[in-house]
Amino acid sequence: MYVTNYKKQIIYFSYTKINNWCCEINNQKKKKKKKRILKKRYLMSNYNLTQLIFSYQKN
Repeated sequence: MYVTNYKKQIIYFSYTKINNWCCEINNQKKKKKKKRILKKRYLMSNYNLTQLIFSYQKN
């Protein structure tokens, strides 16, 4: 029980970290191409994290 809660906290922390990082990027004025690549990367990492969260919730 304790271990799963700990893992959830780590996942949640990394999830918020990525969200903040993405917001920072959006606030900065950058080239569209660069933004698109970063957005794709962000979406992929976001997807992977949500998959992890769901797998931990099942346990």
